[in-house]
Amino acid sequence: AVEEGVPLVRAANNGISGVIAPSGRMTALLALNEKGSVDADLPQALAPPLYARLGDWIFLGLMSLVAGVFFSLRTCRPR
Repeated sequence: AVEEGVPLVRAANNGISGVIAPSGRMTALLALNEKGSVDADLPQALAPPLYARLGDWIFLGLMSLVAGVFFSLRTCRPR
């Protein structure tokens, strides 16, 4: 929910069910092995955070930067 900035609804047969806001806060909860239903409003989605907009390109960019620094230090070593 936090990575994408959207609310999350989890429904489980025998587990924890509930509604999670885009901030990561639980807004409604049905505990483990508890019978019942959850009636809650779905929170409004947030503006897409950085990870939702760029995805794994952040990781690839950082890895490219680290590799470039590593290889430039390795080839520019004084002898």
